Amino acid sequence: MKIMNLSENELRKIAEDLGVPDEVQYQVFLQYYNMVRLVAEKDELNNILEIGSGFSTVFWGMLSEERNINVYTLDLSFTNLFEALGGAQYKKYINNINLLEGLSVSANETINYYDNIYSHNYFGFDWKNIVENSMFIDEIIDSRRSDYLKNKYHLDTIVDIKKELANNHEFLEYNLNYYSNFGSFKKELDLLSKREVALKGDVMQKMFDVIFFDSGELASNVEFMKLFNKVNQGGFVCLHDIYYPKSFKNWLPCTVYQLRKDYKQVYLDSETSQGMYIVKLEK
Repeated sequence: MKIMNLSENELRKIAEDLGVPDEVQYQVFLQYYNMVRLVAEKDELNNILEIGSGFSTVFWGMLSEERNINVYTLDLSFTNLFEALGGAQYKKYINNINLLEGLSVSANETINYYDNIYSHNYFGFDWKNIVENSMFIDEIIDSRRSDYLKNKYHLDTIVDIKKELANNHEFLEYNLNYYSNFGSFKKELDLLSKREVALKGDVMQKMFDVIFFDSGELASNVEFMKLFNKVNQGGFVCLHDIYYPKSFKNWLPCTVYQLRKDYKQVYLDSETSQGMYIVKLEK
């Protein structure tokens, strides 16, 4: 199967084989496919970094087989991925990928980032500037979390949420607990301190033609700071779960890329509550 030419029927069959549960998740599955298909149009692809494994990993594996590309996929565990793959038909594509099991960022990197979140230079922008100008703070499709935050803090609109996020340290601290994949920010830091960082050494010496951010709710912001200068000119940055308050994951990186003049938007999908955003570093 050529990744550039998969038909609707072929995509439906892959989704069925991989256990995509419903039409909503199928639309997310299509976002992953559209991402890889767009990237595949680039003539020269050598190194791809995916942070967070899933359905997209199968597509990267297919592309790697066709183009002999070095794909590095990092995740805390690949158990769920291999359970979803089923038989050898899809596992063979994963054999084309360098699997990096472990953390993307350490507990200390995470603490440093969030302790200094208001004072970082976000590659030309400060925290308040990013929050106030973000098109990715939006109650798109799914407003359950924004409604919850508005009720808890007695807010009326998404503009009020922006003001709280920009200025209220207590509100930010609550977000860190609310969005943590482990139930609390402290518990997340405790767990991080007990695991090894895989995003280091030889991998961090490389430059990438594509970086795909799709990891933990709080880790992605730290990864963005760590990897910002690791994209080749003409390369792509791809981000999933891009809207806050639906997610805390990638709204900030998306905003920085959108505000900078050296990155060009090449794909935006807001048809699902997760969303997908892709930018290209202009030469």
